[in-house]
Parts: sequence; C-alpha cells; structure tokens
Amino acid sequence: RLAANLLYLAQADTGKQVVMAPVELDLLCLEVVQQAMSLKPGVRLRLGDEDQVTILGDRDLLKQLLLNLVENGLTYTPPGGQVVLSLRREREYAVIEVEDTGVGIAPEDLPHIFERFYRAERTRRRAAGAGVGLSIVEWVARLHRGTVSVQSEVGKGSRFTVRLPLSPQDGADTAPPSSGTGETGA
Repeated sequence: RLAANLLYLAQADTGKQVVMAPVELDLLCLEVVQQAMSLKPGVRLRLGDEDQVTILGDRDLLKQLLLNLVENGLTYTPPGGQVVLSLRREREYAVIEVEDTGVGIAPEDLPHIFERFYRAERTRRRAAGAGVGLSIVEWVARLHRGTVSVQSEVGKGSRFTVRLPLSPQDGADTAPPSSGTGETGA
C-alpha cells in the first residue's frame, strides 16, 4: 500500500496528465467497500446513501482516493465502531463522504492533515502509515477540479467530504458548491 501511495505522489510531482473518461462513482464505491470489507475485523464498513452518479475522471485515481479515505477511517476506528461511505448528487457535484466513529482529529492538526508525511497527534501515530494517504486524496480531488474537506471531533470521529463536478451529460444545474471546514483544492 505504501509503495502504491509513493508512486501516486511521484506522479503528482511530475505533473501527471490523465485521460478523463466517464466513471460511474456508485459502482466504484461498491467495489471499494467490497475490497476493504475484511481490512479490519470488528469495524463495520458499509455503504450509506448511494445515488447513481457519473463524472469525468481517471477511474484508477478515483479508486485510490476512495480506498485511502476508507482505509483511513478503518485505521482510526476502534473495534465496535463503523465507517460509512456515501455518495450523493448535490446540484452539479458528486459528493462523497466517508464518516467514521474513530478517535477523531485534534483541532490543531486539522489544518495540516493534507500535507505530505504529516502525522497527527500521538493517538493517531500509533497506527501504521507514512502520512501520505490524505495528501493523495487532496491531489486527486484537485486533479478532478474538486475539493476535499474534513470535520472532526476528538473521541467521536471524522467526516471527510469530497466534491467533484458532475459530467455535463449528467444533467446537473449550475449552482456553486458550499464551503466546508478545512476545504482545500480548486
């Protein structure tokens, strides 16, 4: 997993150009949940809301974005907790949310979690990882003209929200997205 994430970072550094094609995000979400189901026994992983949504994007990069968010939630959620992956249409945006009942993120760490190799306070450092997954999430969102934001409360969990523009043929209207706490990107 670390090697794959480092490869994605190298691609980001070289200004990787991607060929955008229609991606059915609802099917991709289902695939990611099925793939990640057994990663952490004792933590319930499930699909929440799931609208049928198509965007123009790089399927492999979008899958990595979803996997990184889901794995992050599973990593920081203790046994008995849950991680929920949801997808909904909101005006002309696909909105992906990954919400967990984990340890949460301290307010002083929130502005830094999308920085490469940043590891949050001690309770989160006990988990394996190199601090690159969320920087890849932010890069992939930006590459797709989207944004990522996070809301978190220590001891209660976190919710990561990714907003990506819908495909023109998806029939969306033209209102701008709403801003979220810690929003980064385009």
